[in-house]
Amino acid sequence: DDDQAAELAYYRAQAQLQNGDYRSAAKGFDAYSERNPDDAEPLALAAIAYLNLEDFATARARAEAALRIDPQNKNAK
Repeated sequence: DDDQAAELAYYRAQAQLQNGDYRSAAKGFDAYSERNPDDAEPLALAAIAYLNLEDFATARARAEAALRIDPQNKNAK
């Protein structure tokens, strides 16, 4: 089902982020965020991935989006 596939993609993106595959992680978090727009954490983690890719404009946009949803999100700050 679509929800399980999205959740699996989210966990895969977390592993990719931890393993330094920032481009794949960013794509995975972005895809998950499209299906779950009220979840701040994947946006914040996408921001971290984009920072590592030195795509600072996208990183900032994702962090700001995460903070609009959850102003206390530690990963987005």
